[in-house]
Order: sequence, then C-alpha cells, then structure tokens
Amino acid sequence: MAFAPDGTTYAAIAMVVNSFCVYIRSHSDGSGVMSGWMPPHFARTLPRVAYSRDSQRLVVAGSDEVVRVWSISRGRLSHVLEGHERAVA
Repeated sequence: MAFAPDGTTYAAIAMVVNSFCVYIRSHSDGSGVMSGWMPPHFARTLPRVAYSRDSQRLVVAGSDEVVRVWSISRGRLSHVLEGHERAVA
C-alpha cells in the first residue's frame, strides 16, 4: 500500500482469483479512481507500489523483472520498463 504525496489517493495491490489488481482509491471517501490488472506471472512475491512526487503516476514492480508506470490522470498503463535482470523492489 502507498499513499500519494498530495494526500488525495492511496494505492493497493490485491490478489483476485490468482491474479493481481492495482487499485487506486480516493483518500477522502474510498471511491475508486483507477484499477488495472497485472499479468498472471507478475508476482511470486509481494509486489511494490510507489507514487511519483507529483502524485500523477504510480510505479508498480513485481518479481517478473518488469516495472509498470500507471498514469493516474489517464487511468491507464503508460510505460512498461523491461530488461531488469532480477525482481525489482
């Protein structure tokens, strides 16, 4: 779980039917802001989430050696950074 630096949202990763889903929720009322599914091989260990300093992007990393950057304002995956030799923490 991670809290946005601007205090407006928080992010969490949940396992749903053997897949991981990233949820971003409003801090004030818990309403959904964004959600997205990770590929089935995404994590064999607990994934990591972190916000950018401006609270506009969420970085998600798992044991699949890929970093995914989500655009919160667009509500979608914006970058996939591959090529890491080990799990990204």
